Order: sequence, then structure tokens, then C-alpha cells
Amino acid sequence: MPLHVLVGKNSFVRFQAEQQLAGPSPRIVRAPELAPSELPNLLLGETLFGPPQPLVLRDSDEATALQPLLVKLLDEPREDVVILSQNTLDNRTAFAKWLKQHADVQQFPLYNEKTRRTLLDVMQQWAQQQGVQVTRAALSELAARLQDDQWAIANELERLQVEGDITEELVRQQLPLPPSSDAFSLLDMAASGQVKQLHQRLEELGRSPLVNPYQTLGLLSSQLMTALAAGALGAPAESEIARDFGLPAFAVRRSASLGRRLYAGAATERQQREQAHKLVQALAEADHAMKRSVDPWLALQQALMRIVQIVQV
Repeated sequence: MPLHVLVGKNSFVRFQAEQQLAGPSPRIVRAPELAPSELPNLLLGETLFGPPQPLVLRDSDEATALQPLLVKLLDEPREDVVILSQNTLDNRTAFAKWLKQHADVQQFPLYNEKTRRTLLDVMQQWAQQQGVQVTRAALSELAARLQDDQWAIANELERLQVEGDITEELVRQQLPLPPSSDAFSLLDMAASGQVKQLHQRLEELGRSPLVNPYQTLGLLSSQLMTALAAGALGAPAESEIARDFGLPAFAVRRSASLGRRLYAGAATERQQREQAHKLVQALAEADHAMKRSVDPWLALQQALMRIVQIVQV
């Protein structure tokens, strides 16, 4: 059985690899949503009209209970193509060791500033396939403004193509960097339970063609991590943080104050860790929803309302 394993958090390129290997109409199934009894028919069953179509089985790294059965079934000699597509592959597991011996394993790490040239090559090729006319300088500007998020870059390319050729100047006009104060104010309102004001502010931002929800999520994540770190250290450490990192004392105090409100009800260090995990997970779920083509502003709203719930409990 031709078996391919696509691993990495760069889901944009990984999904493209899926299409190249599986063709235009594969079966796509998430492993965590399967019961063990469904696997045999899925992997080994024939159809009434011939052999089964290529199978893309996503997120098997999250379905550890299925992995022994997967190995047993995938070891059967078959001619159809099976593609396992997942974020991670734990090399310590027997599942990973078996896959490396029996499958073609490809890695798809996230791009960053150091690997931006490769990112630009990939996005330029994607733009050509979609019929989008964009300059290399414009792509570079988009990558810098969208923190190398390829899904966000693709979304902006599709949005901007109605303007004609996408140039660096057009990107700067249409996609200014949103101020971090917007992200801070959204978190501040969520931590304070100001639901009405939060909805109003999100509506204002959503109506503005100059504010990008993907950038806003990135800024929210940055502000959240800063606030949680400052809030956990306590007031006596605020001046030391400001001095050691060369930050304005007011900004540190403001982040620490927000952090302490985000930790509301978490009295012990363990409770703080659990609270922080829930808060970070809320934004991670928004990121995942955006990549599933959920309306990005709706995903942000749901994440912030989840933060309100976590803090108010």
C-alpha cells in the first residue's frame, strides 16, 4: 500500500502536498472522529465501482488509541494510496518508528523570518496557480505584516486581487499594521467582563477595511503571553522587568495588572498554570477555526467570549 506521512505545523503547504499526492477527489477523514470499528472498512473496504479513492487521514497523532489498529491495517498489502497528515510525530512511540520504516515521511515546518525566501517562493507559485498578479516586494510586505502566516497571506491575496496587480504600495495602503493598543483593549475588556463594549469594539474593527483579523489574533496572542508572564511574577518584580528589558514602566505595570485580572480566582501556582493553559487554548482554537475557513471575526469573538467565561468563573 503506497503510504505517505505528511508531518508539520505548516498546514498550508501540507494540504497542498495532500492534493498533489491524492489527486482531485480523495476521501478526507479526521482520525479523532473515528471509532475503531470504522477503520477496517475505511482502509480495506472496496467500493461497488472499483478500488477506493485515495484516503487522507488527518490528525492521527491525536488519536493514540487508534494507532495500534492503524499499524495492523496499514501493514496489509494494498494498491490504494493512504496519506497520514498531522501536526506532529512523536519519535518515541512505536507508531512513529513503524511509520518511518514503512512510509514516505515528509516534514513541513512553519516558515519564519530566516526562511522567508522559501515562503515567498511558495506563495508566489500559489498566486500564479490562482491567477493572482502580485510582485515579489508585495509578497515580502505581506509576509512581514502577517507574521509569515501563509493562510493569512493567501486570504489577503484573494481580497486584494480585485484591485488589479498587487504591489507593495497597495499592500501598505490596504493593510496597515493595527496598533497593539487595539489588542490590549480587547483583552482588557474581556478580563473585565465588559461584554457589551467588547462586542461594539469588535464590530467597529470588523467594519474597517484597514484592520486585519489575522493580525489582530497575532497581537492578541502576544499581548496575552506578555500579560500572563508579568501577572505571574507579581508587583515587586515589575520595576526589575522594566529595567532589565528596557521597557516603559507604565507598560509593564499595565500588562501586569491585566495579567492579575486574567488569573482571577487562581490562588495557587498550579491553578495559575491551568488558567493560563485555558486562556492560551482559547486563542489557539480561534487560529484553528480561521484555518478551517470560519469567519475570522466570528472566531475572534468566540475566543474573547471564552476568555470572559474563564476569568469570570
